[in-house]
Amino acid sequence: MALKITVVLSMLLVATLLPSPSYASKKPHNGKHNQPSSGTGVAYPSSIGVAGPGVSTSGGEINKFDPGTATADEKAAIAQVVPGVEPRSLIAAYLKKLDDGSPLWSRGQLNFVKNESVARVFPARLFYLLRFPQWPLPMNTPPPLGNNNIFVIAKGKPPILVTTKEGLENLFKHELTAVRVAGGARDAVRAWLALSQELRQDGMFRFSNIDSPITVKEQGNSLTATGKVAVDPTFGNSGEIVVSLTFAERALKEVQEIVNLKTGMRPICQSQKLLDLDPTVRAMAEQDLLLMGKAAGPYLIEQRAKSTPAIQHAIDQIWQRIEQEGQ
Repeated sequence: MALKITVVLSMLLVATLLPSPSYASKKPHNGKHNQPSSGTGVAYPSSIGVAGPGVSTSGGEINKFDPGTATADEKAAIAQVVPGVEPRSLIAAYLKKLDDGSPLWSRGQLNFVKNESVARVFPARLFYLLRFPQWPLPMNTPPPLGNNNIFVIAKGKPPILVTTKEGLENLFKHELTAVRVAGGARDAVRAWLALSQELRQDGMFRFSNIDSPITVKEQGNSLTATGKVAVDPTFGNSGEIVVSLTFAERALKEVQEIVNLKTGMRPICQSQKLLDLDPTVRAMAEQDLLLMGKAAGPYLIEQRAKSTPAIQHAIDQIWQRIEQEGQ
């Protein structure tokens, strides 16, 4: 009996001393070490720190919004487009008026939008995307915010907030540079699709590059440009966004957009089923998380922070497999 107890205690000691997987050892996310999303230039976290109870996952103060720091590309764009302006500070000041101290704020991620077409059709504007996680449950954002928020920055003006198709259309009609030729109309379509997909993004869609042919029809003094961006068929996702922009007298007159997006697999409760008593349920949870791969990272990190040590260990193991398999 004494031998059995000694063996058990030895096993527990070894488990305690074993190094944690790389998932748990990464530093808090600070706006660096990002990987770009599908051709839009918007960066998404490839590494976010694992927080315990009462620790902010943003690397900042609990329940406080962390605006992050500007990247080298962002600093160059600021110097060229809005010299002397601090866009992240402007956006943080805007959000401070809405701050109610809820955990929502520490989970928001603010990223600079780097897109050539957007820059060409809005040469005096910079774009930022503020996204709040939507899985396992969407965040309750205070009006006028949504889960996906585009902030438009211009020198000497307050930030413009865009959260809907109507808001995007209003922006294009009032802020777009004059469109004189077919090339400008094509750029406008690419810019629209780059921004529109971000308004529909829930963190799990992967959109294809906007390289499909953009058609332009000329009729009298008007131009109508049409293009689309498709969803990569991963995790059961499917669909596309199609838009037609009609210009007359160099200005945008009409927008026709069709959004047909179907969501597939999403991280909802899989992390809490990794130790389920039913082996079939455990296997299904593991399979789902492995298929979603690194896209499920923010969800796993959030769940780990509020789980029991046993679940935390199971999450660490599944993340280690995700990294090893390059998912």
